[in-house]
Amino acid sequence: TEDKSYQVERTAVMLLYNLSPAKGVEVARKLIPVSKDKQVGSYIKILARENDPSVKDHCQRLLKKDSWSGRIGAVEALSLLVQQHASEEALEMLKTAAVEQEPWWMRMMVARAMRKIPINESLKSFYMERAQVEEEPQLKKSWERIYQAK
Repeated sequence: TEDKSYQVERTAVMLLYNLSPAKGVEVARKLIPVSKDKQVGSYIKILARENDPSVKDHCQRLLKKDSWSGRIGAVEALSLLVQQHASEEALEMLKTAAVEQEPWWMRMMVARAMRKIPINESLKSFYMERAQVEEEPQLKKSWERIYQAK
């Protein structure tokens, strides 16, 4: 189980960010190098909301780790960058994660995060392609639902 002090720290940083975004970003930046992946995932989402230039590097690093909580945080942060700041680089990182992440349920997390992104023809084609090539039945259906719903 997770240590309560980590939960308290993460909650405090989020509250600080809600009260003062600049202070929240400052504290999140300081805590990222010394925090566990689960917390880093939360902190990089703060950076993503503010379009901090370091967030993509943090996401890239987390996506390569074994920590599922860190990878999920990275995927959610990238989705925020695309939704709120129209980051093409973040979108390309999500597409790569949708293809490469293992096990399959990590690709499912990517699909869920991408579902929040406004769709265009290029994305619709990407989702259709994923549905065609994906072998895991649940994930295949998820990709189909995304492009059919939009």
